[in-house]
Amino acid sequence: MLSNRRQVQVFYETGKTAKTIKFALPRVGVLALIRKNFGKRFVKCKKGLQTVTAVLMLLLMLVALTGLMVAFANYNSSIQEQMNVERDRAQEQVAITQIGTNAQEITSIKIVNTGQIEVKIRALYREKNGAAILLTDPSASIPPGTSVILDIAFLGLTVDPDSMFVAATERGTRSKGANELLFEQEQNPTGVDTSGLTIGPLMLTFNSLNWARVDKNGNVQGQWNETWVIPTGLCSWKVNLTNLDTKNRSLTINQNSGFTTSLVSSPVTTTWYLKATQHLLLWNQTQTITFLWDASRTSPTSANSNSKGVNNVFLTLFGNFSDEETYAQTIPFQAITIV
Repeated sequence: MLSNRRQVQVFYETGKTAKTIKFALPRVGVLALIRKNFGKRFVKCKKGLQTVTAVLMLLLMLVALTGLMVAFANYNSSIQEQMNVERDRAQEQVAITQIGTNAQEITSIKIVNTGQIEVKIRALYREKNGAAILLTDPSASIPPGTSVILDIAFLGLTVDPDSMFVAATERGTRSKGANELLFEQEQNPTGVDTSGLTIGPLMLTFNSLNWARVDKNGNVQGQWNETWVIPTGLCSWKVNLTNLDTKNRSLTINQNSGFTTSLVSSPVTTTWYLKATQHLLLWNQTQTITFLWDASRTSPTSANSNSKGVNNVFLTLFGNFSDEETYAQTIPFQAITIV
């Protein structure tokens, strides 16, 4: 018998005699044949799986590259828009050239656009003895080289020789102060320094507003920016305040003090709260105030996509003077643009 074969014995009967037949089968039986066929199919399946995996990897790489390209395009668009707004702001120039009166009551005010681009007047202030009051938001557009006459009779103002009008555009450009009495007497208007705005005991320095990118823990990423245009994302603000209290008192503002943006013609508002739990403003000193946190004070506030566009800015301050007198005040600021 061959070593690689098995013997098989078959019994059968023919009549009354039993006979035996012996023959040999190969040792490679049915199971071996099944294994052989399965192996061939497995190799084919393995090749198929490798092809599918390669296709999936290519798709993932394509999606990742597409995401990077979209993010890069959005970033470039945001930077370009920011540069455009800053360029436009540099071309803005407005002036108050005439005040209309009726028996000492101020009825109208004329604003001329002497710049190179169209402007939109978003605020009219009245300043007196270093203090300013926001009178109204006329939302008046003025093409370059033209003027607009605003009807302000509803304000019920009378001519005050110690007061001046100041107009501000939505990009933050301010006009020079216009003395009411000199206008009424048809004399040339006089100019004053408009870099600061004093309301109550505090003076806000307009040109000191800066913003910076921050991480989720509030750490500044990169440098502070002086632009009035800001892309969406986590950020912080800082601005210079000077305590000019007439009683020479120091002022401590608390953590409820905030920097609030309000989207124009929309109820959407966003607030950055004071970074420190409190900040001491010594009398007659200019100090930098930083605003960072959301209401929970656990995360930085984000300039979100819902606030895209022109936003009015307000500082809402709470605290106590050194003689324990309580303090609360809202200071209107210039506009910013979120892109």
